[in-house]
Amino acid sequence: MAIPLMELPRAARRAAKARLVAGMQAGLSWREAAAAADITVTEDTAHRLRRRVRQEGELALEDHRQGVAYKLPPPVRQWIVTYCQEHPHTTSRVLQGVLREHCDVLVSLGYLNQVRASLGVGYQRPPQGKKV
Repeated sequence: MAIPLMELPRAARRAAKARLVAGMQAGLSWREAAAAADITVTEDTAHRLRRRVRQEGELALEDHRQGVAYKLPPPVRQWIVTYCQEHPHTTSRVLQGVLREHCDVLVSLGYLNQVRASLGVGYQRPPQGKKV
């Protein structure tokens, strides 16, 4: 069963990329090459990788990612819960600024929305009055 490329460990991901590009250079279509490498990638990703290998050589197969995804530490998460419970009508854009001022932490709105959803403190729309 084919595995998404990004779910493989670093060394296995490099080897799978090499098999994919080798298959495409041998004349296989991108789908056939991906199936032979036992991975799933999009057509754009496959062609982009092949083009980079042509331009940069073997270096293009290396994963240039460093470290791990940024995660908010538990004290900051607890602060978010407390703040959002006290101010349930705060949008993520406003919370992003307050978080930057209070905790000196800058996170994207998308990640902040994910964190709020996982903590159960999402934005609550203020009640609207009846229209007359």
